[in-house]
Amino acid sequence: AGFHRLSDTHSDQREILTIISFCIEIFFAVDILVRFNTAVYLQQGKLMTDRMAIAKTYLRGWFFVDFISVFPFKARSPGTVAL
Repeated sequence: AGFHRLSDTHSDQREILTIISFCIEIFFAVDILVRFNTAVYLQQGKLMTDRMAIAKTYLRGWFFVDFISVFPFKARSPGTVAL
């Protein structure tokens, strides 16, 4: 009986971690969408509100890092199982 209880606990913990991981991925994906639409201050102190300019600035800056943080590498790797 103790073995089943331990197995159930492990399964529950894995499910909780899967849910947390999914929520974090969704948060970062939404962050990318928000960043494409968020005005930024230039070095001169001027507020940049042009969406195309904001997108270009983001793509040249932090976009790559943000994209890597949400890309599902485990799902794309052969022989691995994503959580």
